[in-house]
This record gives sequence, C-alpha cells and structure tokens, in this order.
Amino acid sequence: MPREVLPGEFYVFDRGAPNFEIGARISRNQALFRVRSGGDVYTPANSDASSLAKDVHPGKAFWEGAHQPRPGDWDADELGNRRFPHYHPGGDHDAYGHVFYGERGYRAGEARRG
Repeated sequence: MPREVLPGEFYVFDRGAPNFEIGARISRNQALFRVRSGGDVYTPANSDASSLAKDVHPGKAFWEGAHQPRPGDWDADELGNRRFPHYHPGGDHDAYGHVFYGERGYRAGEARRG
C-alpha cells in the first residue's frame, strides 16, 4: 500500500486516484458521515468495515470481493487485480458510498449478503 494504515482507523478513499486511493485519516464519525453522503472510506480490518457499514444503514451489509478491472479501467492491463474488497451499507449500491478494507485483489469476483 502506498501509505501506512493503522488497524481500527478510517481513511478517505478516492477511487479516482489510481494506486493512491487511500488518503487522510479521519474519525469514525467523519467516516459515517462520508459514507452516508455517498463518499467512500477505507479501513484495514474486515470487522471494522462491516461494523461501519451496518452503522451507516441498520441491518445487513452487502459484501463484495475485489472487482475485476474492466476494459478501459486504469488497471485493465496490470498484472493481478488492483481493487479492494468492500461493503455496501444496507445492500444499497446507489444511496451510500463504499466501505473498502484489506488487501487488493482479495476474493475477486465474489459477492454475498451478510
């Protein structure tokens, strides 16, 4: 990863910054507000990502593994999957942002409600 990240902390996540998506550290409350407003965040641990997603929208969060790059994506020609696994609060792909976590390429192409 391009920067050191700490377990239990949250970070701004910018999908428009290839290979440097993980930005400044923010508080948990700022992360809640950001995701509720349609923005994305990152945290190193799956448990923190799941917990935040469930706090954004009570109930279950939809989990997706890392997406495979599509033709035309910045990493389409790179070796391996360069995306992060993530949660969609309440399973809603449109109303909220994403809660990304972990390592790039984890369980690519998988998805489940949980």
